[in-house]
Amino acid sequence: MKDQLPEIEGVRDLWGHGVFPCPYCDGWEVKDEPLAALGNGTKALTFALLLSKWSRSLVLCTNGPAELDSQARALLAKLGIEVRETALKRVEGKIGSLKLHFSDGRTLDRRALFFHAPRTQSSDLAQQLGCEMSEGGAVAVNAMGQTTVPGVYAAGDLAHPAGLPFPPAFVIVAAAQGAIARGRDRQRSLDYRFGIAATGTSRPKPESGLAKGADCGRLVIHCGQSWSYQFVENEIYFCRRLRHSLI
Repeated sequence: MKDQLPEIEGVRDLWGHGVFPCPYCDGWEVKDEPLAALGNGTKALTFALLLSKWSRSLVLCTNGPAELDSQARALLAKLGIEVRETALKRVEGKIGSLKLHFSDGRTLDRRALFFHAPRTQSSDLAQQLGCEMSEGGAVAVNAMGQTTVPGVYAAGDLAHPAGLPFPPAFVIVAAAQGAIARGRDRQRSLDYRFGIAATGTSRPKPESGLAKGADCGRLVIHCGQSWSYQFVENEIYFCRRLRHSLI
């Protein structure tokens, strides 16, 4: 996945070095310090409320007119979270010491700036395969990592499991999802090898030595690499690694 950063001077240079995407990853080091959140709308409200668990000195920078209703503004005010609507022009400094420059000439000193960056896929492989995508651009999957295309699985931060508010961006979760998807794929392989399809129907017969049915080829998309399994004349013929980077 690729982070889509705002066109604000200094943000890209300080990304991961004072400007961070995740308070769970970098919030502890700046706990109880003056922080700022960058964003607008409902998602920014949720992000600011989340950050308030790390610091009581928090400013929400909306980088323009705030898209917040009166109820949201009242909630932020109750928690002591300032909303600054002036456009953010530049961010400078280093880890532990940032200065935010606004278009009206004012500045704001913070220990860190947090921005939950929207993400896009680094490859269109999932779209080429016909996988359904979530609203945020991730691959929609079920609890087993199965996409909407039979035999195609996805795991990691590119996959959005049903029931979760967003794709989990944790290495340990990605590894677990990959293991679950691989286990499911292995079971399907055994089902087909012994002539019983996972759906309870008969397995398609090979045509010209290669089974053509949608369930006869499997692809597991995980951590930037893919594993392909295809049946030839009722046996697993090869298992090769495809170099399609999706993160």
